[in-house]
Amino acid sequence: MTTIATHASASTVRLGMWLFLASEAMLFGSLVSGYALLRAGAPAWPSSEGVLNLWLALGQTLLLAAATLTSPRGLASTAVRGRLLAGGALALVFVCVKVVEYGAKLDANLTPAANLLLASWFTLTGVHAAHVAGGALAAAWLAGPGWNVAEGRRSARLDALGLYWLFVDAVWLVLLVGFYLV
Repeated sequence: MTTIATHASASTVRLGMWLFLASEAMLFGSLVSGYALLRAGAPAWPSSEGVLNLWLALGQTLLLAAATLTSPRGLASTAVRGRLLAGGALALVFVCVKVVEYGAKLDANLTPAANLLLASWFTLTGVHAAHVAGGALAAAWLAGPGWNVAEGRRSARLDALGLYWLFVDAVWLVLLVGFYLV
């Protein structure tokens, strides 16, 4: 009976994560669509050159990729806890870099009110950074109090966190292309 209950619990975790990711896809899809419509409909779009730092964004991409790679999908040994914490720490570094970047922009009077590019950039990257911070918190919780569950349930949670990080990375790649490369 325990195996059936653990399997049902694992299936619930997976289903819950897929439903959550579907709702997040709708959120980011609407935000990115709004950005695309604003950009396409603007008579003149401000250049990101000299305003947004591509090299810093590429560094942030490496941080996110490293956080995702440390996510121990499908593993359940106690050594995995260190990987969870390392991934969460990398994610927090990403958020800290983003906060410092926001501060530098605001100090240079590059505010969301300055133009549509900055308004869109602050909005989309801010919502994304909040999701990165949420992933860091989830990793810390899973390495701490969330660790004390049956192994099947823990494995499902690790897999769900891995899916979450892949989604967050995919969103970041869309933002990287949309703001820094196009």
